[in-house]
Amino acid sequence: MTNKGPANKPTGLHDIKAANPSAEVKPLEPSQIDRLLRGESIATINKRQSIHTSTSTAARSLPSILKSGKSSFEPLPMIEVIFDRFGGKSSASLRKLTGTNIKVSLVSVVGVHFGDYLVGLPQSSLVATLANEAKETIGLLSFNSDMIYSIVDVLLGGKRGTAVMRITDRPYTNFEKLLLTKAAKEIASDLSQSFQSLIPLSFAFDHLETNPKLAVVARDSDPVILSRFKVEMAEREGTFELMLPYASLGKSKDILSQSFIGENSKTDSKWQEALSEEIALAGLDLTAVLETQTLPLKEVLNWHIGSKLELVASPDSDISLFAETTPMFYGKLGRKGSKIAIQIEAPIAKD
Repeated sequence: MTNKGPANKPTGLHDIKAANPSAEVKPLEPSQIDRLLRGESIATINKRQSIHTSTSTAARSLPSILKSGKSSFEPLPMIEVIFDRFGGKSSASLRKLTGTNIKVSLVSVVGVHFGDYLVGLPQSSLVATLANEAKETIGLLSFNSDMIYSIVDVLLGGKRGTAVMRITDRPYTNFEKLLLTKAAKEIASDLSQSFQSLIPLSFAFDHLETNPKLAVVARDSDPVILSRFKVEMAEREGTFELMLPYASLGKSKDILSQSFIGENSKTDSKWQEALSEEIALAGLDLTAVLETQTLPLKEVLNWHIGSKLELVASPDSDISLFAETTPMFYGKLGRKGSKIAIQIEAPIAKD
């Protein structure tokens, strides 16, 4: 007689798979293997791991929930209009500074917390602080290493098409920081002009911060506007970011939150003047009509060389001037020197 004892409980991965073929087999962590060797069952280990994971997830999400509850990112449609204008102005200013073709274009505008922005700054960045008329810091300009070396290379006369030499693991020299300061001052001036066309907010370059982590101008939980710009110059390119705290906008947020419909900006006056000058120099063909008559087609078909068309008009009759098919003016027939002339009397009323 064979003595049948109780079935052995599964204690390993192979036993679990044999007991439940549909179960998903996951590799054990070192701490789980250690507890398994001490005699704990798989069920106990999994239960303890599940409790630990739930607690860790709750602990990680709590700061995020609290931080997100402290601030909200209000949409500001007009801020993108200002940044588009700024891109055009900055392109012209940097082109004049470097003597090479430069294009500055807006890449993105997002709302973030200041702490997240500061953590995301690369250690190789240089940060320019921007101040208002009261010398209060109201924004930051951060330049990545590609932008810095490209500006330095172009200002030092680097040839077009040559690769920019980058020397890593060293601080920027005073001369490199001086060249970047010139570019930062131009950008700050263009930014100030772009904002002042809509709201009374001015920016001025204050100082250059070599350690991005020390550029603290707000609390970690404060909401800020982060805009990124791409700079293309002589087959080189780089990026810089503009950070503006929502608090620095003050009451102007009401204007910036309006929807953009159209614009008639003073900043476009030069382009408008140039267009007006070109339109004024455009050629225009005028046709002088002495008289119009309606005749039968049969009579017109019988015309031949020598046929005469009698006009009712007299020397004192009005003459109509047309631009293409558009009636323009009434005039009187006269003479100036040896040429026949028409004196404008009045515009033709538009129906």
